[in-house]
Amino acid sequence: MITSISTDEFRSVATERQRGVLDELLSDPTLPTDRGSTWHAVASVLLATGDGRVLLARNRRGWGTVGGHVESADASLRATAVREAREEIGLLLTEDALVPLSFIADEAPVDPGCAHWDFCFTRVLNNAVPATPASDVTEARWFPLDALPDMNDHMRQHLDAVRLMLSR
Repeated sequence: MITSISTDEFRSVATERQRGVLDELLSDPTLPTDRGSTWHAVASVLLATGDGRVLLARNRRGWGTVGGHVESADASLRATAVREAREEIGLLLTEDALVPLSFIADEAPVDPGCAHWDFCFTRVLNNAVPATPASDVTEARWFPLDALPDMNDHMRQHLDAVRLMLSR
C-alpha cells in the first residue's frame, strides 16, 4: 500500500487552484484504494514521441490515457502507472523513467459517489513502440497531436499538458 507521497512531485504540474487540493490530499499518509470511498487515486501514463505523437488507448469510456485505480499492492503512484501500462497495452516501463505530467482533481464523481484524483505521468520516446491491447482496452494507437480522436475534457487536459511539455 502506498504509505507516503512527496507533495512536491506533482505541485510543479498542478494549477494554482489544484495545488490547494493537492496539498490537502497528500497530507494524508495513505491513498484510499477502496472504490467505496468518496475519492480515490488514479495513476495514468501518457507516452509521447518527440515529433508530437501520443499513445492513446480506447476502452468502454472512449479514448484516453493508459491508467487505472491505485491498488493496495501498489508501492507508489509510479508503480500503479507501470502496472497499468503492462496490463492494458503490454508495455514494460520502469518507474524511474516516468515524470509527472499533470494532476486533475475531478470536481464531480466519475463513478456514483466517488471522485477520481488523477496523477498522470509521461515518458517521451524517440520512436513510437507497438502496443498490444489487453485487459479492458479494445484498441491502442499512436495519434499525431493535431489529429486526435474525440475524448472528454479530463483527457484533453492531459494532452494539453503534453503539448506544452513538448513545445519547451
